[in-house]
Amino acid sequence: MLDDFVQHPNEASGVKSQKMVDDNGWQSDPNVQASASSQRVPWLTAQQLLEIEHQAPQEAGDGMFELTQVQFTPPSHIVHLTVINNLIYILLESAQILRINLLQADVIDSIQVQVQAISPSARIYADASLRHLLLVDTTVHYIQPDNKRSKQLPKMSKLTPSCVHFVNSRQSLSSALVLAGTAEGSVYQAVINPNPSDIFRKNSEERHLKQLFSFNEPIVEINSHVYPDRKSALAIVVTRSRLYTFIGPFGKIDNDGGVGLETVFSQSPFSIKITDGADAGAHTHTLESHASFYYNTTNRSPHTHSPRALSWLCDRSLYNAWLDTETRNAEKVCAGATLTEVEGGVRGVLLTAYHCLCLYNGAIKAYRILDGAVVWDEQIPKGIRGMARDNFHHTLWLYSDDAIYELTITDEDRDIWKVHLCKRDFEKALRSSKSAVDRDVILGKEADLYFAQGKFIQSAQIYAQSTSKPFESVVLQFVEVDERDALRYYLSARLERSKKTELTQRMMLATWLLEIYLDKLNQLDDLISENTNEDAENARMELEMMMDDVKVFIKTYKQNLDKNVVYKSLKLHARLDLLLEFATCIDDYKVILEQHSYHCRWRDILHVLAGQSDLELHYKYAPRLLREATQHTVEIWKREPRLDLKRLIPSLIQCEKLSKESRMHATKYMEWKLDYDSVDEPIAYNVYITLLSKDEEREEELVEYLKRTTTARFDMDFALRLFHKRGLKRATIQMYALMELFDSSVDLAIESGDLDLATVYADKPADDPILRKKLWLRIAKVIVQDRRDIKSAMQFLEGSDVLQLEDILPFFPSFEVVDDFKEEICNALDRYSSRIEQLSTEMDETGHTSQRIKGDMDKLKDRKVVVAADEKCAISGKAIRGSEFYVFPTQRVYRVDALIEKVATYAKPETLRRIVELQAEIEGVKNMHQAKPTKAGFSGERLRELVVPSTINQIFNTNNKTSKRKDVVKLRKELDEILSKSDPLVEESVVNVDKPFRRNEKWEI
Repeated sequence: MLDDFVQHPNEASGVKSQKMVDDNGWQSDPNVQASASSQRVPWLTAQQLLEIEHQAPQEAGDGMFELTQVQFTPPSHIVHLTVINNLIYILLESAQILRINLLQADVIDSIQVQVQAISPSARIYADASLRHLLLVDTTVHYIQPDNKRSKQLPKMSKLTPSCVHFVNSRQSLSSALVLAGTAEGSVYQAVINPNPSDIFRKNSEERHLKQLFSFNEPIVEINSHVYPDRKSALAIVVTRSRLYTFIGPFGKIDNDGGVGLETVFSQSPFSIKITDGADAGAHTHTLESHASFYYNTTNRSPHTHSPRALSWLCDRSLYNAWLDTETRNAEKVCAGATLTEVEGGVRGVLLTAYHCLCLYNGAIKAYRILDGAVVWDEQIPKGIRGMARDNFHHTLWLYSDDAIYELTITDEDRDIWKVHLCKRDFEKALRSSKSAVDRDVILGKEADLYFAQGKFIQSAQIYAQSTSKPFESVVLQFVEVDERDALRYYLSARLERSKKTELTQRMMLATWLLEIYLDKLNQLDDLISENTNEDAENARMELEMMMDDVKVFIKTYKQNLDKNVVYKSLKLHARLDLLLEFATCIDDYKVILEQHSYHCRWRDILHVLAGQSDLELHYKYAPRLLREATQHTVEIWKREPRLDLKRLIPSLIQCEKLSKESRMHATKYMEWKLDYDSVDEPIAYNVYITLLSKDEEREEELVEYLKRTTTARFDMDFALRLFHKRGLKRATIQMYALMELFDSSVDLAIESGDLDLATVYADKPADDPILRKKLWLRIAKVIVQDRRDIKSAMQFLEGSDVLQLEDILPFFPSFEVVDDFKEEICNALDRYSSRIEQLSTEMDETGHTSQRIKGDMDKLKDRKVVVAADEKCAISGKAIRGSEFYVFPTQRVYRVDALIEKVATYAKPETLRRIVELQAEIEGVKNMHQAKPTKAGFSGERLRELVVPSTINQIFNTNNKTSKRKDVVKLRKELDEILSKSDPLVEESVVNVDKPFRRNEKWEI
């Protein structure tokens, strides 16, 4: 490999040697080798690290380059060819320039150049805007492609340029700024400004031509770039043995052709020399020097087109570099340079994105820029004159005297990643890779290198991204060197990258990782207990960080962990805090509550239960919670109305042995629950009164509850025994009253000495005046006989509406002096006298009322209704003449037989039964039988069937002798009462008002 020389014009040569490169293409790094050798990696050798299985970059050109001849026959020999923006300009030996638009290849334009002859070295140059064309031969001609006519430029013709470059100044499309290099080493700036009105006037185009710089050797190639701000510019000049870069201010062209790149070339250039200085002086005149520039493919605008790379061949050294067109330092323009030694005899070079094409006589070779490898070596016809590239569309062309060839490149960057990999530039290799397989290979090699260098964490992270090496192999590597931390990183990364559908694999990885985490925690615990204060503090901080990592891991991968395995592992490692954390993550409230209960964290249990819908957990922890935190437990229970009070009774009953405060909260909850749920279970009420009666000071509350109770849902016998046993007399009295044992209530109240309370319960039997009076007398007896308080007895008597003075007189002693209550006796007698007079007056008024009613009834018997002679029955429609009939206040008239039949349809069973009995008696009268008829015992429908109107009607049609008999008169009178009770049509409507319009059996769907 040749050295790279970098030299300024006025400075001594300075040698910049490339880094050492070993035989396999890896840059040697002694430090890396030392680091790697110090690690125990028994199965990895240096050769294995450098191997790239099944990769052969040297053969990568197969199928990448394809040369095909274009179906085109020129009218004369081709001298030169250039391509720009899909336009091919072909210079022919006949002084013609053919223009072919590749988008319309069948249309060929021809431009005739006014010149006597074209030499074999003639060249044509076109600018990016396609408005200017120069033919450089022994003379220089300017051509406007649109006019298809040419004109010689005398000033430039005197220079005999060796190369020409159109500067992309973006100042004017009508004018062109041109740099021209000569074989004598001079650089000239020319401004071509054609005027359409005087285009063929002498020297009208090249009014300005100025020399900018002079070198000591011929100029091979010139290029430039005007920065976007248009205030500075870059110029690159390639001579036979050196490459120069200039950066300086760029100015607008004045009327005299000044400024432009003039200031740029006034700066000191930076030069690069790639041949040996000792031999260059003797052979400079024989050196072969060629240059080619590669342009950016992302921007095809002619105004912003700029070179991105260059390839320079000097003798047998091929120099390739990227051009940094953003830097303002001439020394840093060429970056990432590579130097490749090539075979001699190169006739021209052409730079592509990743290769440099070298044209030989009868052959063409493609050298890869990154490593100098020959990736394509093709035999071609020996008459090939040169190569050309479209800098906009990057099509490649070769041409001979009589033919044009197109060179097609396919997938040019497919093997670039391998080159970067050989150079250990893994980042670039990854960017260059195109398939997942290639990416895996790169990552695997990078991980191997890090592992060999002892960078196990980085190695683990990269191994996880690659599948080129089996999982088991990677794991064994880390286990062999006892790198648990790296193994943890690897497993974690693999778990993170695994698919969610790979349930088994994710569960295994997560379980293994958890075990590694727990083992790491144990190691840190040991360090804390064994080391000094400073070391222990560091270990403690690491332990806290590791604990946080474990918690995050559990939360992230809780779905991939088997809870039974995790619980067992955490218990084995005594990590109960993590066990609680995991249970919380998976909402395993059973385990959460068990842990809180084990540590007696009752408030935490209540906090969990507050948001828990599983009622069984409430029932399970109810006994202990009531003992330890009664108030908060009851508050939680009230928030969950679905709780079954019967299931809570075993826990509530224990409150009898707890504090008064606990019993108070328990009874408050039971009272709320009994009212809220309308519980009917007697045992619930039994527990409630048991707790309520436990504290004597709450007897008043108990009595109030009993008073509110209309229907006792508890065991009253049990309650009575309980109250009596606990000495709650007022509750016992109320309990007697609730059992309607009012005499017992009064007796117990009297026994307690509370006569006021006794009077309250003496008034309770309101529907039993005898018992009520008896109870009042019992109280009065106590007042009169036991207390001998006559005045109190009189006051008691005044407060009672049941007792009179005469009722309590027997309780007074026989020789009691009545002076103390003489007035009361007189008042009582006065009241009796007034009452008797009142009753007498009421009796007289009642007698008068009876007489008036009797008179009204007698008047009703003489009431008359006028009926027409042709009136018809309202039911049957038959004439009423000649038959018995009834007339109602509604003015309707009914025949007897029709009326009987109608009444039988709606009459009540007892009425029907009486009609049947009357019918039987009528039969007896007819047959002269005096036997008493039997009562019918049939139902309503059967009774209606037994009614025979014709039989009943006989009582109205008997002879006068029979009709005057007392029994017949009685039967007819009773029958009249039944039939004339109400208008049958009105009565029937009233009876049928609540019946449906249709019977069930008549409904149809």
